[in-house]
Amino acid sequence: MKYRSFAAIFSGTASMVLMSNAANAVTLSGYDTNPVNDIRLLNPVNSQTAFGNFSANLDSATVTTESFETTATPNGSFIDGLTTQISGITANFSYKKDSGASANGGASTQVQQTSIGGVLGNGAYPTDNVRFISINSSNNLSINFSSSIAAFGYFGTDLGDSGNILTMQFFNANNTLVSSQVIGSTGSANSSQFFFGFIADSPSEEFNRVVFSNSASNDAIGIDQIKIATPTQVKTKIPEPASVWGTLLCGGCLVAIKRRLKRV
Repeated sequence: MKYRSFAAIFSGTASMVLMSNAANAVTLSGYDTNPVNDIRLLNPVNSQTAFGNFSANLDSATVTTESFETTATPNGSFIDGLTTQISGITANFSYKKDSGASANGGASTQVQQTSIGGVLGNGAYPTDNVRFISINSSNNLSINFSSSIAAFGYFGTDLGDSGNILTMQFFNANNTLVSSQVIGSTGSANSSQFFFGFIADSPSEEFNRVVFSNSASNDAIGIDQIKIATPTQVKTKIPEPASVWGTLLCGGCLVAIKRRLKRV
């Protein structure tokens, strides 16, 4: 099964349908620079647009968003071991420093809280309400899911002011890398905002673990509003190309038969 919209496929020619035979995950992203340091961006048009496009592909009745506002983890707590439910799936959070050692000390990945509309001193902030995850100083955040996922998206803040590069990796149940996506610096001032969404294009691209790798050794990025979907929660599925091609061929046969009957 594929996970793209019917409009995206059928607005083109039959040759475009054949091109869809190659697995090719859909990524939706938007980046908003911030001209002022340590001020929360008030009108992040690009990231909000990407978020809307991502959400439109998912079943709004069953898909939920994790914003860390109601988790049992207190403000300032390390994220290692946090378990929560997103879209009916159990998500377990853990993280490691670059050395591979568990990072339960110093400036580490943790749940952070600000005042409404506030920004932390490092430029990161929640994209809704007051709580979010701060990934600090070259930490790698992993999220393990209890079953296969077909879509994953989130908002991020403060990526780019330290030449930061964030790498997203998606692994399946066999611990095989399904996809690696790089989100690089745009040279913006700090307190920027972005949205990144990944939607599998075939069952071979489904995954149950996501890893965030933060390259900067002296700055944090914020993660908030994580949204996931299982294969059945991706709204529009299209037939495999063979089935589509068969439909096209059948349609061609019917046209030919009608023409012959008219001649008779």
